[in-house]
Amino acid sequence: QAVVNRIRAEHEGETVALVTHMGPARVLLCELGHIPMEQTYEIEFPSTGITVFRLDGNVSRVETLNDAGHATQSRST
Repeated sequence: QAVVNRIRAEHEGETVALVTHMGPARVLLCELGHIPMEQTYEIEFPSTGITVFRLDGNVSRVETLNDAGHATQSRST
């Protein structure tokens, strides 16, 4: 939470990207998505999944949860 608070203070009104692994992603989901840790183990965390949080003042919400659509699209060669 301290890192999130620092990023909020240093980048107010900006868009920030964080890259992390599943463990810290679960913690962020708990803190910013208001989901109990136990429930995060029922959520799929695909490799390269993207979660988007909207932070407005002291309010936070999940806008996108673990979207991996970019990884499943076919690629032309």
